[in-house]
Amino acid sequence: MKNKKGSRRNRNKSAAHNNHLLVVDRFTKLPDDVLLNILERLNTPDAVRTCLLSKRTIHLRHLLSNLNISLHSFLPHYYGYYATSKDAIQIQMNAAVSDATDNILNFRNQEIPLRQLSITFYLKYYDCLAIGKAVARAMATHSHNLDSAEFIILTGKRALYCSIDDLRHNGKLLMTFFGACTDAFAGLTRLHLRNLRLAEADIPNIIATCKRLEYLKLSACQIEDSVLQLQLEHPHLVELDISTANLDLVELNSLPNLKRLVFSVWVCPQEPLSFGNVPLLSSLSLTNVAMRWHKVIRLSQFLANITFIKDLHLNFLSEKIWVHPECPELLAPVLQNLQVLNLDELPEECDIAWTSFFLEAAPSLKEMCITVWDHWCEIETDKVEREEQGYCDKTNLEWESSAPDGFRHYNLTKFTIYGFQPNENFLGYIRHIMEAAVNLEDISLYDRKVLECCEDLDPKIKVAPSRYPQTIVEQELLRKQITEGLVMASPHKSAPVMVVDRFTTLPDDILLNIMDRLDTPDAIPLRQLSICFYLKYYDCLTIGKAVARAMATHKLDSAEFRILTDYKLHYYTFYGLRNNGKRLMTFFGACTDAFAGLTRLYLQNLRLAETDIPNIIAICKRLESLRMFMCQTEGTVLQLQVEHQRLVELDICHGCLKLVKLNSLPKLERLVFYSWRHPQEPLYFGNVPQLSSLSLTNVGLRWHNLIRLSQFLSNVTSIRDLHLNLESERIWVQPECPKLLAPVLQNLQVLTLDDLPEGCDIAWTHFFLEATPFLKELCITVWDHWCNIVTDKVEREEQGYCDKTNVQWEHIMETAVNIEEISLYDRKVEDCCEELDPKIKFAPSRYPQTVEEQELLWKQITERLVMASPHQSRGYSSLITVYKCTTTRELVIQLRAEARRRGLLRHPVQTICDFAVTNTDPSSQHRHRQQKNTTPGSAMLRSTAAELQPMVMYSSFTE
Repeated sequence: MKNKKGSRRNRNKSAAHNNHLLVVDRFTKLPDDVLLNILERLNTPDAVRTCLLSKRTIHLRHLLSNLNISLHSFLPHYYGYYATSKDAIQIQMNAAVSDATDNILNFRNQEIPLRQLSITFYLKYYDCLAIGKAVARAMATHSHNLDSAEFIILTGKRALYCSIDDLRHNGKLLMTFFGACTDAFAGLTRLHLRNLRLAEADIPNIIATCKRLEYLKLSACQIEDSVLQLQLEHPHLVELDISTANLDLVELNSLPNLKRLVFSVWVCPQEPLSFGNVPLLSSLSLTNVAMRWHKVIRLSQFLANITFIKDLHLNFLSEKIWVHPECPELLAPVLQNLQVLNLDELPEECDIAWTSFFLEAAPSLKEMCITVWDHWCEIETDKVEREEQGYCDKTNLEWESSAPDGFRHYNLTKFTIYGFQPNENFLGYIRHIMEAAVNLEDISLYDRKVLECCEDLDPKIKVAPSRYPQTIVEQELLRKQITEGLVMASPHKSAPVMVVDRFTTLPDDILLNIMDRLDTPDAIPLRQLSICFYLKYYDCLTIGKAVARAMATHKLDSAEFRILTDYKLHYYTFYGLRNNGKRLMTFFGACTDAFAGLTRLYLQNLRLAETDIPNIIAICKRLESLRMFMCQTEGTVLQLQVEHQRLVELDICHGCLKLVKLNSLPKLERLVFYSWRHPQEPLYFGNVPQLSSLSLTNVGLRWHNLIRLSQFLSNVTSIRDLHLNLESERIWVQPECPKLLAPVLQNLQVLTLDDLPEGCDIAWTHFFLEATPFLKELCITVWDHWCNIVTDKVEREEQGYCDKTNVQWEHIMETAVNIEEISLYDRKVEDCCEELDPKIKFAPSRYPQTVEEQELLWKQITERLVMASPHQSRGYSSLITVYKCTTTRELVIQLRAEARRRGLLRHPVQTICDFAVTNTDPSSQHRHRQQKNTTPGSAMLRSTAAELQPMVMYSSFTE
């Protein structure tokens, strides 16, 4: 029977025929680091949802280091933005934020440092409590790595709809939350509070507890008393934003790091701020509606204690001018450093000539922007209401210039007016600016501002239409009117440019497309720069000069050079390396400005003079990461004696060095050292107080002395992560007594022993366990990587290779009480192993592949095993659950969930030891033969897994 038209089979054929139209998934093929960089630019809930769409990305949700959890990520799609005012929706969204915060922070990979954390949530007590406890735990774990932690705490009602009782209730909720979660608040760097009424001492107490606080924003936060005094000596607060607070006075007695201050709307007659010890304050923004009772502010008195203001913003909200024009002699000491001035929302019917007094009193002023605008949506128009509420009539300010005739200003380069109208008020003012400002380069005149809210303006309000010139003919005529009879202070000065703002009205996708075609400095500020290039002199010179110019213009957070050479290491001769070294130092000498701004530097395949690398480090004062691959020196000793204040990571590979002296690197945290050929220890540790991660890799040859870690690391007691790679050859670490080794490894938490030779016993590794009381994770890889092993006996003898013999050692300790997980993998198999010389004969893997073989291994391991906990002796045989995935060959024996359900775990495990005897990576795609015997290392497991909680066995895993 034929299929009918449109049947499933025909549709499948049609789909197959049009297969070329299918979308190719390039996203999941990207490397993990690129995917993480993309995902961390999203809100974290959206990033997690994205990760769940593919098996390829599902593991990335646990690796995010920048977390931004916001309420609006959980807004139901069938509600609009303003639906958040509904209480039921708020409860639902806040519960989702609470659950997401708890789950993401608790189940993320704790080895990945948490860098940034921002949470936006409603002030609902139980949800706040859950969020606070989860954040406190995360801060305790990542206190050294957490750069930014932010709480944005919202309230159910907006400020306009909050009564005094609502504000007081919100204040009580906040202080209850604050008292229950002081640990979380103590680690915050940013805090945003709104719609609260607090006791007089509450805000100072919050600031005192938040010792890391750098940013504080208070919106509509009132206090029971009338004076808010910020008298605390807070060493970190950089930015303070207070708006609509109904305060009489804010006393900034001692905020030594405060740089930016925003203060909006005050009701008291006198000046609202008192400046004490604020030596770094450089940016000040003041916004207010001047009422009848407000006194006019004299800036020479108001800012008498602040002489470093560089950016000043004054907003008059389309009402009476509340700043008094002053004589330049009085005002100049206060505004002597002012560079940027913004005068916002000046009333339209008033003259603007009075603003010239700023120009006369600020000799360093570079940019000046004036906005003339009556924002009728927010202006009270009823005369009776204006009288009752205390509004004033808008009158012109009487002002006469006290500057001598022929006054000139030499630094103003940019002048902008928003709300320009072609009348004598503006034309005369512009002529005055053009005559006075000698070096003026740019004058921009814009039409009135129009916001979305202005479209719904009450038709009863009569607004005078704009007379801004729209056509080219009108703009040319206006230029002639402005420049007619004008004596230019500079012959190079051009007439003002009339700007019709059609650009910002374009859709976002078109704007982004345009900006992508611009040079980066013209579109957005440059924050990170990474350039990878070959060591070709003229190309390097061009790159270096361009980077130096960019560094002079932009404040770069990160700048990296990855300098490659033409050939791989194996193809270089001694003279080739020396030639590369000469090229590098010529490039370095010609572009020291570029190197001085680098934070990361990667060099390879060089032979340099003995002082070259110390000189490079001395010039690169911002350097945080330095990687050197096959960088030799003409001498035999490389001494890093420079007192470098920023170097955090150092990686030296194949340096052929006798000794590296780390004399003074106070911020060094990670050190990787790969391969040394000299008999003695390759490193000397001086002042490296923060060194917490150390990786050593070497092939133990006949002349190498065994390293005693108690002596080698005697000056380094902060190691938390230790990685030793033996390269499948002789063991070059000497087992030691715990009493000698414990002072050195007392803080060790993660230990990785990599590429141990297969023919040797691994029991000697026990001495690490005995000497490290805080060890949480132990991973051992037993592997003969035949692709990199010299197999010819004659060559092994000539090159100094040793026979692989067992290390003699007797262990003392029998148990690991809180071990939670043991993972056993098959041998590693890499891509290069597929092309292994067939002459090399190696023993096949005996890793158990079937469920029966794994059950037998389980019995062999646990037979005659005395559990450290009496709760672990019963019921284990019935708890084994076997999961077999149809798409992979992974077999998992997992006990954790079932053990918790049956009450076999007496308490939550605090110490997690991920002890892995590893013979293959789970991601290996190699298929193994089925064997019936146990894996090496079973005897060792029997002596260490005393309180064996969940045990997981993985076979070879294939995606």
